[in-house]
Amino acid sequence: MTSRVPCHCQCVDLDFFRLAADSQAYAKQLLRSRGLYGWMAKAGLLAVRQETVLIEHFAPFSPAAKRFYGSSCAQIARQALDIGAPGNWSIFLDPDAPANPLNDPHGYICEGNVLATGAR
Repeated sequence: MTSRVPCHCQCVDLDFFRLAADSQAYAKQLLRSRGLYGWMAKAGLLAVRQETVLIEHFAPFSPAAKRFYGSSCAQIARQALDIGAPGNWSIFLDPDAPANPLNDPHGYICEGNVLATGAR
């Protein structure tokens, strides 16, 4: 998933997970979710279904969402900087910095979760 973060700062290419998949187990796991349906069918499960649920947050973010995504984005930014990922990842290091996209009055976060089910 490649996306852009709209903000007043330099935009960041968020294809971190593909770049990090070779060295970061969590990043590799996230990339596998879209193939879960096929793996379950190949394993012999019947009536396999898969659904993606989007969780959206709009600015101003609740304190809990700001805390969670601020911490998560800072952690990913540190990893991105460590592996030399292109882009201005430093804007995510300080969740309270005015330049952090989480502090943009038009901020938006969208996270997808995949649920797959099947029966024998």
